[in-house]
Parts: sequence; C-alpha cells; structure tokens
Amino acid sequence: MTKEEYIKTLQKWEDDNIQIDDDYGSGYSDALQEAISLAEKLDEPSAQKTSDIEIKNNLSYAGYADLAYNERVINGIESVLILLGYEVEDD
Repeated sequence: MTKEEYIKTLQKWEDDNIQIDDDYGSGYSDALQEAISLAEKLDEPSAQKTSDIEIKNNLSYAGYADLAYNERVINGIESVLILLGYEVEDD
C-alpha cells in the first residue's frame, strides 16, 4: 500500500463515520484526522542496497566462511533479500 492509498483509506473511514454523533464518534474522528496528518508527513521508503560481496563478508564474519562461497546459498540469500525489498547488485 502506498502512502497515497493509505491516506485515501483513512479519509474514507473518516467520511464513513461522520454520521456518528457521540463521544465515541468524535474521538474516532479526531484520531483519524491525526492519523491522516501523520501519514502525510511520512516519507516513501527507499530500497536498501546490498551486494554479493557484502553478503559473503557478512557470512564470513558470522563464522560461516564455508557457506560464503557456496553459490546456491548466496542465491538463496539474494532471493530472500529481494522479497524483503532490497536491491541486490551482482559484483
């Protein structure tokens, strides 16, 4: 969900609950307005970057030097990092 989609969702919830005219509805509306205000201040996340060499160095540092040069292990780690939103550069 992007920042704009999130803000639109919050605004829709606020519009849908405008008819509630009690203390709960008032508090709910105030909370949604605050959430919208905070959401507008959010920055879009930027992709983290890493490289094959960095993965190998981290494996070696963690005591897994024998795995650092196993290409299947490196490819598996790269796949997981890509799913997590990282950009993996080949070295």
